[in-house]
Amino acid sequence: MSDKAAKKEGGAKRSASDAAPKKGAGKSAKGSSSASPAAGASITYTPKPHEELVTEALKIWNDLRKKNNDKATVRTLNDSLFALLEGKFVAVSKKHDASRVVQACVQFGTPEQRVAVLKELKDNLADLAKQQYSHFIVLKLFKYCSQEEKSRATLVKALKGNVVSLACHSVAARVVEFALGELPSRDSAQLKREFFGKQYGIFPATSPSPTRSASTPLTPLETVLGENPDKKEAILETTRGVLEKMIEKKLFPFEFVHELLASYLSAAPASEVRTFASSIVDSSLLLLSTRAGSRALCMLVSMATAKDRKRVIKTLKGYTRSTLMHRDAYVAVLRVVQVTDDTVSTQKMVLNELLKPPEVPAGADAVFTGHPLFPIASDANASKLLLLLLSGSTEPLSIHFDPWELALLGEAKIEDEETGELVATSKKNPDTRKAELRQYLRGDIIKMIDAHAAELVQSKVGGKVLVEAASQFPDEVGAALLKAVEQEGLGLFDHPVAHRIMKKIIQTEGSGFAAKLLEERAGDLKEIMGTSNGAFVVAATIEAGGDEGKAAAKKSGLKKEAQAKIKDSKVEKKAGYEALLKVV
Repeated sequence: MSDKAAKKEGGAKRSASDAAPKKGAGKSAKGSSSASPAAGASITYTPKPHEELVTEALKIWNDLRKKNNDKATVRTLNDSLFALLEGKFVAVSKKHDASRVVQACVQFGTPEQRVAVLKELKDNLADLAKQQYSHFIVLKLFKYCSQEEKSRATLVKALKGNVVSLACHSVAARVVEFALGELPSRDSAQLKREFFGKQYGIFPATSPSPTRSASTPLTPLETVLGENPDKKEAILETTRGVLEKMIEKKLFPFEFVHELLASYLSAAPASEVRTFASSIVDSSLLLLSTRAGSRALCMLVSMATAKDRKRVIKTLKGYTRSTLMHRDAYVAVLRVVQVTDDTVSTQKMVLNELLKPPEVPAGADAVFTGHPLFPIASDANASKLLLLLLSGSTEPLSIHFDPWELALLGEAKIEDEETGELVATSKKNPDTRKAELRQYLRGDIIKMIDAHAAELVQSKVGGKVLVEAASQFPDEVGAALLKAVEQEGLGLFDHPVAHRIMKKIIQTEGSGFAAKLLEERAGDLKEIMGTSNGAFVVAATIEAGGDEGKAAAKKSGLKKEAQAKIKDSKVEKKAGYEALLKVV
């Protein structure tokens, strides 16, 4: 037999074998008849539960969601939808294709209808919150029902005892985030107490929450620790366990996680914070979206090892500029720069980005042509990086930073494992570190000031940078200001902000700006003091100029001019002339 004939015969045998019923075919493993119908038998379709109901509800929903409906149409359609679903909301809510229908009932329903929906669902809210589609219903209930007192109490009761399991669930965490934001602080604080132990959430606070100040209430964790000082270790251990679950589930985008983390880090020992840092620092960018998260990252960086700090710097690479411009995140960049000993890494991965032109948004008409550091120097938050690097070693940070910032930028210390003494977490001298970073930016700061001195001196934010720069680069700043006067004219001395900034620079020790003014603008002093604002600048110049200043004042006849201005009834503002008379 040929190979071709053998293959053909083999194929025929297999076909016959396939056609013949196998032993046990037609019965299931338990011996029952097979579900497959016999040839020619009719197939009986078993409808899904509430299939017709859902189909009809979806038709109504499709009309209800149209944006051009008037109020009467919306009311009629929603009444029909509510009547169709009443008594069946629980079953329908769990269907992936019908949860949107229940959402519509809540969104477009009357207050009475919303209460009815909530009443049906209240015992199932925790389960619904964990499901991919039905959790949107719970979000709608919190959005539209949490304003009414009884409904709010029902919603809070549904969450009580379930906060931790919901907060650590990848879907339900969205519900917890929204709920804590919608509920009054009293209710949200009570729910947050469950993070520290279920018993603390069940029983209300034993006394009204104390405060640090009239405007700063204690966090829920601080309140619980204050009520149970003898259980601090157990409370912190429970809190840490909850946080570890959240970290495992990658729940960093949620603000309640940031707040819990910041509260825990504030209360935990420094050594514990250092240990905790290694599991979080790679997600640094996600923490920077909120004030609490930025605060938490500052505390982590303060106690972190050199290796972990470098990991934080790597996550910031490419985002330094946008982070500095953020309402809250900027403080984390300041802290990283302030405590990282490896200044080379800081220069390459953090500061170097600031020396590149900022990205222009797509579709923008104008292209940025100024110096890359100018937007930083002009921003209220970003400019604080330059202020931090330019300020002198003996100058207190409180001049430029508020109490919240100062609390995060203070000296970081940790207990030495061998001696038990508190030691700094950074080894390099702070002044040395600051000098190295300042030197790296020196050339670009000078170029930026030279190109934008006129804009900076007329800005409250930019003016602060100018004042600090004058103490570090006096000759360059002085020359840039004189150039600005050339560009803007002597009217610059009358500017409400500029005259104050120039006066401060003149009074800054070692700035030398007064000498430059006397050298190049002595003949213009009389014209400059034509206004009260200009007179303040002239007075500061004369005083700082010493004998040369007094000689210039005498030569220009500034005393007589000031006296005449004070006597002139047409001159409304005279404070500058009075200040000038005291020094001439």
